[in-house]
Amino acid sequence: MPDDISRIIIEHHQTLTRLFQLYIRRAGLSDQVTPDDLLNDVTVVAMSKAHEWPHIHNPLAWLIGIGINQLRKRRESLTKQRQREPFVRDMYHHVEENMSDGELFDLINLLTAPDLAQTIETKTLVSGWLALLEPEEQRILELAIVYELDGKMLAKELGCSAGTARMRLHRALKRLRALIGETTHDT
Repeated sequence: MPDDISRIIIEHHQTLTRLFQLYIRRAGLSDQVTPDDLLNDVTVVAMSKAHEWPHIHNPLAWLIGIGINQLRKRRESLTKQRQREPFVRDMYHHVEENMSDGELFDLINLLTAPDLAQTIETKTLVSGWLALLEPEEQRILELAIVYELDGKMLAKELGCSAGTARMRLHRALKRLRALIGETTHDT
């Protein structure tokens, strides 16, 4: 059976690569994957499903279907990678142009830093903002910012799925952003 799959792939190599090139372009993944890369992925998947070979009526269509599914998976993966949590600088409307993300993380890190070289006023301001949050929101921000946990590690620490952890972090950041907006507009 693997020999039959190899034979079909070799016989239809040119057709498959042309079709995959078209599908890759339509999927908007031309800069992410080549037709040969996709054909390699298709070959690996087809070989792993060699037990299905006797039931395949149209082997070429089967291989094309595997290619389309592989493209779909790559596109979904890329979409997830491109989704991002809001930058910390997005929380600071008035200083975002002047401060890098690292500087903003450092501002929040003041609460746990043993060496407080920053001013008492800044620490008091940041502490005041965080004190307005719920304890769970404070914990999520601490885990994400102070301990720099990524989505998976944050989810593990919170005992939930990665999607739920990202949603909780997003909500905590949104609430903090709103509180910062309220306090900066009041002054």
